[in-house]
Amino acid sequence: MSRAWVLSTVTGVVTMSIKAIGALVPSGAEHSRVDNVLEKLTPLLLPGVLTSLIVVQTFSAERRLTLDARAVGVMVAIIAVRFRAAPAITLTSAALATAVARLIYSHLTGTTA
Repeated sequence: MSRAWVLSTVTGVVTMSIKAIGALVPSGAEHSRVDNVLEKLTPLLLPGVLTSLIVVQTFSAERRLTLDARAVGVMVAIIAVRFRAAPAITLTSAALATAVARLIYSHLTGTTA
């Protein structure tokens, strides 16, 4: 198992554990120590989970590193987020950029990406 998969799995398990603990905390304990720890820890884990999923899905094929049209889509999404585009516009532009990159690649090489 690659390091990226281990990181993704560990992060997922930690995230699910935090959610499970949150469900077990009584509703009257709003200012408990557990609540304060979870409140500080959760915003730190969410970007890590999303980043690891994006990296694994974008830059891996089976068990090897790859660079293809998906990287173009991620770059366009990063640019759209940088300019504070709406999420629908970010997603649509990234999908279109990936499709155009695949079309250009297949046209130039005569194969599919």
